[in-house]
Amino acid sequence: MTMAKRGEYTRRWRERNKEYIRKYNRRWTEQNRDHVNARNRRYRAEHLEFRQYLKEYNRRYARAHPELFKKYSEKYRGTHKDLIKTRNQQYRMKHANQLLLATYIFRHLEKYPLDKTCIFCGAAEKLEHAHLDYENIGLNYITACASCHRHMDKNKVELNKIVEATEQRSQQQ
Repeated sequence: MTMAKRGEYTRRWRERNKEYIRKYNRRWTEQNRDHVNARNRRYRAEHLEFRQYLKEYNRRYARAHPELFKKYSEKYRGTHKDLIKTRNQQYRMKHANQLLLATYIFRHLEKYPLDKTCIFCGAAEKLEHAHLDYENIGLNYITACASCHRHMDKNKVELNKIVEATEQRSQQQ
């Protein structure tokens, strides 16, 4: 049998046995879950730019189709209640100091006033307390808009602006 004939025979066999192949692949994946997970982790580590692309694609899709995104979110929350509960508990344990500090600041806003604008971009909307560390309650916060606060926490940048703002605040009080 020549290579061309063998290729044609294989293609036709696969077309006739699609269901068998699907079941076989599922069974193999279930039996080799550790191997599959390790391969997937390796792939994701090696293809970070693709992950960024998917993340951005999903964001754009969610913005373009809010009604579908809402429906999918509700379905996910309905079918993964235990997983969500576990993740929320893990988050609360990991970020206990941050949550306590945020609650304290929120209850005592008169003690910890916000400046009029974000120290990074100058925005006057969606202002928040952004903390340098979550261990100490007090003057170790700055005023940042929500997007700059996220950027600051994620990248830990522009620390000199943060230090200047906290020093000015401590001198004023």
